[in-house]
Amino acid sequence: MTFSLADVPYAWLGAALGGAVVWKVVYELYLSPLGRQKIPGPKLLAVSNAWYQLSMLARRRTFNIHDLFEKYGPVVRVGSGVVAFRDVEIVKEIYRTHRFRKSSWYHGLTFGNIQNSFSTSDPTLHSRCRKFNAPAFRPDNLRKAGSVLNSQMDDLVMRLKTDCEGGQYIDMIQLFPRLTLDILGLTVIGARFDQIATGKDHEFAKNSHEWLLDKLL
Repeated sequence: MTFSLADVPYAWLGAALGGAVVWKVVYELYLSPLGRQKIPGPKLLAVSNAWYQLSMLARRRTFNIHDLFEKYGPVVRVGSGVVAFRDVEIVKEIYRTHRFRKSSWYHGLTFGNIQNSFSTSDPTLHSRCRKFNAPAFRPDNLRKAGSVLNSQMDDLVMRLKTDCEGGQYIDMIQLFPRLTLDILGLTVIGARFDQIATGKDHEFAKNSHEWLLDKLL
């Protein structure tokens, strides 16, 4: 006996899809763990992560969530499994606990399919990664990086001064990622990107953006 979708009336397919949508909405709003907590926020945002992901891709996530904080308060549900906080004490409490694992979303943040401290949800592996990275954050090593940071700050001030004197607008959303990568290049990779000094993205940055966009999508 064979079976195909052609044997199923379209009305039944429509009813099944409609029922699935209704169940998804009811579950997210009233039956899910976050739904039962009655967390403030637009009802439409609670049923999927589409708004949150689109805000990230448009580089408007921070601004859009800020607008929601202004309207709904310091705790807002912005997705089916996403809650944003603007309370310092709550954030400290969240990061203090070790009871919660990272979501599978972070598993995509790997290099060559090798897990790292950002991508892994395994506490044992994360602990080993932290021990490996700990020496870089010791006070003496941080002091050694001071000259690098100072030189990058000088480049930043010069870039701001040049653009302001030239009457140009300054895209801060673009500027600070460039500064961050310039600093990481010198302190971690041992490479000079000079994005702030030149005002242009380095090839490494372009490739990194494409890689990250691929992971997000």
